[in-house]
Amino acid sequence: MIENICNRIYEECKGYGIGHLVWSPVPQLEEVPRVLDVERASSEDHYASKFQIVQMGARHFKDREKLPVKLLSLGNTEELLISKAKKRPCIILAGGNTEFTDSPLVKEIRGRRHFQDRSMILAPIYGTAGEDTQSGFPPIMTARIQAFLYNQFFFLPRRCPNTGVSIAKEGIVRLDRLFAATPTRGLEPMNKKVAEEPMLLILAILRERFGGAEDENLRVAREILLEALPPEARPSPTPKAKA
Repeated sequence: MIENICNRIYEECKGYGIGHLVWSPVPQLEEVPRVLDVERASSEDHYASKFQIVQMGARHFKDREKLPVKLLSLGNTEELLISKAKKRPCIILAGGNTEFTDSPLVKEIRGRRHFQDRSMILAPIYGTAGEDTQSGFPPIMTARIQAFLYNQFFFLPRRCPNTGVSIAKEGIVRLDRLFAATPTRGLEPMNKKVAEEPMLLILAILRERFGGAEDENLRVAREILLEALPPEARPSPTPKAKA
């Protein structure tokens, strides 16, 4: 449906930038995080001897008066989280961090490069259900996402009919799974980007998620696309965001 309200969906590009599509390892959001418990060789030793994967509990991330684990750079109140990850297509929503290179600041933050880095905010893209897989977003839910009825999802079609630029398959941008990444963390540019019109709609939905007022263009698009929904996909009653 987005093809009916936007002239261009995708365009070709190079490198990294707002709206650019990239491949990136995406960590799975665990309902109960898992921790790699580290057992030191002795209470006076900086080296680990055993590891055990356990669910995070009340005893983790607390001062247990233990020596740091040297080779893991693991401090006394730090833990190692274990999570599955999958390489997925993602869209860059923020980047181009402010950076100062004047001598006083460079000297002040020396050795702490994370204060000024090339990190970007990414939103992963998940698949829809089809003949080859049933694990993606189901049809009725996908139809409602196309009508902008969710404030955490955005539909991307496989191909732009006007530019001819396409991605591997249609998908759902998950604005509820934003994460930070840098180019050094396995990112691969796809040399394609989301065009200006759909990108403005994505950012409008994102502003709503952060407490902003409903964008007028987004409101009009919702009204138009809601009318185009097939009867079986129309929600009743009108959905409301959960607090």
